[in-house]
Order: sequence, then C-alpha cells, then structure tokens
Amino acid sequence: MTTSETPPVEIAPALLFDALDVGYWQVAAHLKQFFISRRGRELYGVEGESSRPLVDRVRACVDPSDLERVRLQVLDSIGRREPFHFDVAVTRENDGARRVLRVRGRTIAEGPLAGFTVGTLVDVTDEVRALAELAATRLQLEAAERIGETGSWSWELRTGEMRWSREAYRIAHVP
Repeated sequence: MTTSETPPVEIAPALLFDALDVGYWQVAAHLKQFFISRRGRELYGVEGESSRPLVDRVRACVDPSDLERVRLQVLDSIGRREPFHFDVAVTRENDGARRVLRVRGRTIAEGPLAGFTVGTLVDVTDEVRALAELAATRLQLEAAERIGETGSWSWELRTGEMRWSREAYRIAHVP
C-alpha cells in the first residue's frame, strides 16, 4: 500500500463529521445566517420544526450561567483572530437531558469565506462525568489514608518510577 498527500477520493465533509459523531456549525454574521448540522441539532435536542428561529432554540439550551462566558470568549477569540474552544453545559430541548458539549471554532479572516465563523460540537458528558468521579475517588482515598494514617505507594518496575501518596510522604516525614 502506498501513501499519498491527497486522498484517493474527496469525501464530503458532512459525511466525515457524521462518521466521527461530530456536529458542525457555521455563522455568517454579516449575512445574519446560522447553520447547524443534523448531528449538531441532535446534540442540542432541537430536531423538528418550530416557529422559533433555530439560533434562538440553540441559545436557549445553553446553561444561563455559561451564556455570558461563552459570548465573551468567542468575541475575544474573533477579535484576536484565534481559534476558540470551551465546554458548555446544555439542557436538550426535546428531552431535558443535561449534557456537556465541547465547542471548537474559528473565524475565517481572509479569502472568499472571510467573516464566516465555523466550528464543531462533540458530546463530552461521559468524559466530564468520568473525570469528576475520578477526582472524587482520589479525594476519598486521600481522606481514608489520613483517617487511617496509612500511606500508599506504587513502583513501576519497567520504568523504575515510584509514586508515593501524600500521606506516605507525611508518615515518612519526607517533605
């Protein structure tokens, strides 16, 4: 098999995004237009028809405590002509489920698409929950070690790396 700098077949970006389970969106502020892919609408739970504009329906899903932070971050990134990324809590319109979406985007500064802001959406709810559970478990372990005055350590034989818990350092009087 050989490698090439160009793909053997051009695949429509929409097919690639769908295959990766990623939503995408485009904003043409100068044209007052907003587009969000089918998967993006699913992530926000705004499938189906409504008398409300789609952009308003999406905005209404964003946790009110995140709205201003998101707005300022996007405006700042656009002003600096840099990409932006953030996690945002949403409540899906169709079923009320709370989800966390990772949003990435950038404004195109030059060429025929100058002024367009484009980006992607990925549901990272499970990742965020797993990290929170891991942090809680670590706190529980540290508390149990303090209460029991028991430290712990591990030794990676392959690399020789040793790890001591905080309580192990405290018991051994090692700063």
